[in-house]
Parts: sequence; C-alpha cells; structure tokens
Amino acid sequence: MALRNVDVGFQGGQVLTLRLDEGEHRALVDALRSAGEGRSVHTVRAQEAEVVLDLARVAYVRCELAEQRVGF
Repeated sequence: MALRNVDVGFQGGQVLTLRLDEGEHRALVDALRSAGEGRSVHTVRAQEAEVVLDLARVAYVRCELAEQRVGF
C-alpha cells in the first residue's frame, strides 16, 4: 500500500509529520470525527513509529493527495 505524508497540527502550532497508509489515515480522520463522543486518544501506526494522539489537542490533519515525484 502506498504511504503518504500526513501532517497533524496541534493547538499551539506544533506539527507532526507521519507517513501513513490510507487505512491509518482514514482511521485517524474517523477518530477525530467521533472525538466529541467521549474518545480522547487515538493510536496511529506510522511507518516510523506508533504514536498516541490526544484528539482534544489536534487542530488539523493535512494529507497529500498525490504522490510526490522528482523530475518529469
């Protein structure tokens, strides 16, 4: 599965960049949508590491739409 860069921005301005597959990205977005229903943390399994996010502190998630290529 292709990996994409996903930026997770937090209140206060910090940004965490992770390389996620589509399933992990979708799970993160779904967790953020249900964060108001009592969920406060979510574990993301990225290529680099496993990260536990405090969903109440996440300001945005940005995902690349297309693969980055070098050259023509």
